[in-house]
Amino acid sequence: MPDAQAELARSMDVERLRNALGHKTCAILDMAGADSTLAEIGEFLGFGGQYATRMAARQVRAAVAALNVAIGRDEQAAA
Repeated sequence: MPDAQAELARSMDVERLRNALGHKTCAILDMAGADSTLAEIGEFLGFGGQYATRMAARQVRAAVAALNVAIGRDEQAAA
């Protein structure tokens, strides 16, 4: 039973983080965590050519920073 409780808690944490981050940020993180290239992420965001790669890199860094902030808030709330 403790495994089921841990899985439920993890699932709730993921849902809470996804709600806090928003759809766009979660989509960027999902794509970056999968096998998408920066060009593909940039095109998903509506950019084209070399600009797509540059903007995707910025957006991925911003998404990771937002995730770190959200995790930090959760850790502070838990303390």
